[in-house]
Amino acid sequence: MKLFDKLYIEELKYSDEIKLSHKKHLDRKDLGIFNGFNVDQFLSTPPPSNNSNETLEEMLSIEKIPNNNPFAQKADKIKTYFKDFLATKGLRFPTEEISTLIHDSRPILYKLKYHYNRPRPKQVADAMGLKFHQEPLQSSKTPSYPSGHSAQGILIGKYLATVYPKYSTEIMKLAHDISNSRLIAKVHFPSDSKFGIQVGIALFNHITNTAELKMDKLSEAITIPIEIGDTILGGKFKNKRIVVKNIGRNEKGDITINGRPLLKYRIIKQEK
Repeated sequence: MKLFDKLYIEELKYSDEIKLSHKKHLDRKDLGIFNGFNVDQFLSTPPPSNNSNETLEEMLSIEKIPNNNPFAQKADKIKTYFKDFLATKGLRFPTEEISTLIHDSRPILYKLKYHYNRPRPKQVADAMGLKFHQEPLQSSKTPSYPSGHSAQGILIGKYLATVYPKYSTEIMKLAHDISNSRLIAKVHFPSDSKFGIQVGIALFNHITNTAELKMDKLSEAITIPIEIGDTILGGKFKNKRIVVKNIGRNEKGDITINGRPLLKYRIIKQEK
């Protein structure tokens, strides 16, 4: 390979421009539930250089992975991938909360992606003159490092696993399936996915250590005028006075009082 070619490949970036839609996320000051997240901790962990043996080995390793376009396309839609699984178990998919996780993590992931501006595997392969097949995915339109699907897949997986601990093993398998699907589609290097998983874990740890998103239960924007210690009416005819000892959710996501669905009770009207 000529010296000029090596220099060109080494300096190759995903893009010299930032899409307007991406810039809007990069310019966001309010990161919602991720306010205070220390993104700087990830700004000094660069990927292997384009000309490195590691990058070449990574490209060769993913090129050997058998194509599975139906799986790659299915896992490309993160929310639907998890939602379909929960539906098979009769469990509620927390649309609002998952949308918040995705929306509020996006500026952080974009900041990292454009900070490193790593080209996609096919871009490097084309520059090297290597034959390389990549699945056409709608989501692979950002710099390669870190893998956003790996980060958000792990973040959402860990979140759902705390809500439905009975299915935590299966849920986390889905999260890693999403990450692996990016390698099967050949739109990411293995190091992109590895770094993405690290970021996803850090994002999850952030929300578990803040009071902005309750992790003990999926709290939708639903307010019920009941507190522990209050008296409500239950029983067959909803006329038996019962003291509220705990408020939670069952595996289907329904609000429960003392372990029973809220609809089994009647709230006593307060006199004005």
